[in-house]
Order: sequence, then structure tokens, then C-alpha cells
Amino acid sequence: MGAGCADCNSTGYTGRTAVFEILLVDKHIQDLVAKEASMEEIRQYTEDQNMRLLREEVMDLVKKGVTTTEEAVRLLYSVD
Repeated sequence: MGAGCADCNSTGYTGRTAVFEILLVDKHIQDLVAKEASMEEIRQYTEDQNMRLLREEVMDLVKKGVTTTEEAVRLLYSVD
């Protein structure tokens, strides 16, 4: 966790940063879903289309110092 102060309520964070993973459903994705393709097939197609995954976006924020590795792990690997 980041260091804290009175301004951040001792959390080490101020404000929020929205992080998104958006899947654009094109005709090929529709066809994959219709044929009940595996998640791996869909993932491979999205990678071939250069779709950025949520984990890639979050790790970029860690590299830029916007958030910590601990916060990235909490976000990416939490079970609700």
C-alpha cells in the first residue's frame, strides 16, 4: 500500500482512475459466440486484433507510478 496522510485518509491514494476493458463485438465475435467457441479461441482472436486486456492497462498504471503493485493485484485477482 502507498503511504498515507490526512488528505488521503491514510490510504496513499487520492482520486480515482477508471480502467476499462472493452470488447468490441464484431461479426467474427458474434460467429464465435454462436458456435460456442472456447474462451481461448475468443481470447486469441482479440489478441490478434490488438485488443488490450484489463491487466495490461492496470500494469501500465503500475509502471507509471499511478498505483501500486498491491492495488493492481487486489483489483485483478479479487473474488467477489
